[in-house]
Amino acid sequence: ENRCATSNAVTCTKCLALGPECGWCAQEDFMADATQKGRCDTVFNLMKRGCQSEFVENPTVHVTIPSDHETNTQVTPGKVSVQLRPGSEANFIVKVRPLEKYPVDLYYLVDVSASMHNNIEKLNSVGFALSKKMGNISLDFRLGFGSYVDKTVSPYISIHPGRIHNQCSDYNLDCMPPHGYIHVLSLTDNIAEFKNAVNKQKISGNIDTPEGGFDAMLQAAVCQSHIGWRKEAKRLLLVMTDQTSHLALDSKLAGIVIPHDGNCHLKDNVYIKATSM
Repeated sequence: ENRCATSNAVTCTKCLALGPECGWCAQEDFMADATQKGRCDTVFNLMKRGCQSEFVENPTVHVTIPSDHETNTQVTPGKVSVQLRPGSEANFIVKVRPLEKYPVDLYYLVDVSASMHNNIEKLNSVGFALSKKMGNISLDFRLGFGSYVDKTVSPYISIHPGRIHNQCSDYNLDCMPPHGYIHVLSLTDNIAEFKNAVNKQKISGNIDTPEGGFDAMLQAAVCQSHIGWRKEAKRLLLVMTDQTSHLALDSKLAGIVIPHDGNCHLKDNVYIKATSM
C-alpha cells in the first residue's frame, strides 16, 4: 500500500511526516486540475507524473562527523550531527577503547574493628600489588585510605570506663579509640606514602556485629575536597570489611533519630556527626 498517496495529506509537513519514502511536489503547475492531495506520493511516482526533480521535497538523512580528532577520550566520535525525518534511520560507527592515561582514583575504606586484625596486616601487600596491576590499565593512578568502626555510643561500643579507650582488651591488643570514620590519607600517586599510612594503622573495636560502614561510605563520597577526588577520574571506593553495616533505623537503639543531611562533616579529618545523625 502506498501510504503517501492514500493519506490525503494536504501540506508538505504532513506528507513528509508519513515516512521516509514520501515526497511532496512543490511545482506550481503540477497537476493543475487536481487537488493538493495529489502532491503527496513516492518520489518515483511524483517524477513519473511530471513533477520536476528540483521541485520534489524529500529531505534525506545526513550524518555529519567533525573531522577534528579527539585524543583524550575513550569514545569516538565525541560529537555527531544527525538529520532525520520521521520513520527514517541513520547508522554510524562508534569506537570504544580504554585510554592508557585515563585517570583512576582508588580509595580504600577499611573496617578496623578487632576482628579485622589479620586482614589489615595484608592490606599493605594487597595495596602494593593492586597498584602494580593498575599500572597495566592506567598510567595515572592514585590511592587513598580511610578507616571506620562504628558509632561511638552504647550499644555499639562498650562505655565501661576500663574499655572506652581500648575496646580490644579482650583480645590482648592495644587498640586506638573507636571512631565513626577517619580520613587517613588523601589520594596520592606515592605508593610508599600509602604503605606508610597502612603500616601506622592501628586496630580498634566495638561490641556488636554490624559496623558503621554506611556512615563512612557517605563521608568518603561527599567529602570530595578532603579525599581529593578528581572530576575527570574514574572514582573507585573499595570497602574492606568482614561484617555487614548498620542500617539507618538501627541508630534508634542509641536515641539517634535525625536523618543524615548528606553533607560532609569532617573536623581534622574525623567524622563528628556519628552520634547525632
